[in-house]
Amino acid sequence: MNKSNFEAYAKQIGHEVTQLREDFHKHAESAWTEFRTASILADKLAALGFAVKAGKEVFAGPRECVPSDEILDAKYNRALSESGSEKWMSLMKGGYTGVVAEIGQGEPVVAMRFDIDALPFAECQDKGYRPHDLNYASVHQGACHTCGHDGHAAMSYGVAKILKKFESDIVGTIRLVVQPAEEGVLGAAPMVAAGVMDGVSSVFAAHVSIDMQPGLIGGFGKKWAAGHKFDIRLTGQAAHSGGNPQGGRNAILAAATIIQNLYALPRHSKGFTRVNVGTINAGTNRNSIAPFAHMSAETRAETDKIDNSLYAKAERVIRSGAEMHDCECEIIPMGQAVSAISDIDLIDYVKRTAPLLSDIGIDEQPLPGTGGCEDYTRMMQAVQNQGGQAVHFYVGADFKGEQEWTEQHRQMKAVAHSSIFDINEKGLVLGGMALAWLLINTSR
Repeated sequence: MNKSNFEAYAKQIGHEVTQLREDFHKHAESAWTEFRTASILADKLAALGFAVKAGKEVFAGPRECVPSDEILDAKYNRALSESGSEKWMSLMKGGYTGVVAEIGQGEPVVAMRFDIDALPFAECQDKGYRPHDLNYASVHQGACHTCGHDGHAAMSYGVAKILKKFESDIVGTIRLVVQPAEEGVLGAAPMVAAGVMDGVSSVFAAHVSIDMQPGLIGGFGKKWAAGHKFDIRLTGQAAHSGGNPQGGRNAILAAATIIQNLYALPRHSKGFTRVNVGTINAGTNRNSIAPFAHMSAETRAETDKIDNSLYAKAERVIRSGAEMHDCECEIIPMGQAVSAISDIDLIDYVKRTAPLLSDIGIDEQPLPGTGGCEDYTRMMQAVQNQGGQAVHFYVGADFKGEQEWTEQHRQMKAVAHSSIFDINEKGLVLGGMALAWLLINTSR
């Protein structure tokens, strides 16, 4: 493979990747409703000559937090009106918004995961915020790409185009996995259950980073935490707080007891633990005993074993707190992550191979903090458990040093999951080039 030709072609298609990212950004779709995004990618990958599977055939077993049929139908019809591919969308009815595409044949089988879902809140619409100024801020209030998954979706197409161009250099099979519902750690488990990681010897995933400039790759060796996400629904009995307090069953008292004791759960000597109650909605009015309380919560821990133990304790606290105040209790699963860490040999391969390209470098700075969860760990574990290797890393997409990034824009940039998050598409072009290079050379 001629490296100069490879680099030239990857940059040549950069404008397509940028335009696609802005299109996906403008039409953001949250978990299990990514009909337009997934169908457009399926259509484009099939047109390139990839063997494409989509919809129900790439999922198996239960899926958590799927919207109601009414919401799914509304989002499906909206996607149709916004130029989604009806051919592929028809396979995705019910929220089965995943795609698996392969090129090449035989072994080894090398895979890469791309997540595509948006976050479920409104995006900034203020002057000075680049997507707003350039007219590609989300037109779907209640969904916005403020984590960079629009960039991942666009990169999947850029990577696919490069793979097709240099198909003769591929040894074995390269499998691209387009995954919905990463936020909330929801989409990977049913795709793994359907066998999308079967036979894979090496699996890759990358996330854009606004802490690194375009062309840099880094963030290796992060140990992802295990975690349970769940909702708590408490049902009591309303009564007049002054005239008949004994006739009520106070769900707010039950919630308070539960929250206090969740945070009192003991730490673990074998690894870190986290417990958090993120939201609470309870009661009806000032002078009534609260008949309900709804909470969203999570546990996290360094290993699956510790997290499972922590979650079991949390369940006991919740049920006991409800019983203390004579309330009914329902615990609703809302997603689960498993712990995983990248394989050293595959990290070394990335560090050794990616910089062979002239515009790619390695950032050795360690990632700050710990305790993060990532849905991709399901795929990592699946491949590692069958004797393969897995790696996760970050590709730079910051505007630092870019002249067009004005001081006003600079002030509007923020961390991921904020309403003013933005990425530099140059990072997608260079990042996609590096990813395709890694996939082809892994298969050789």
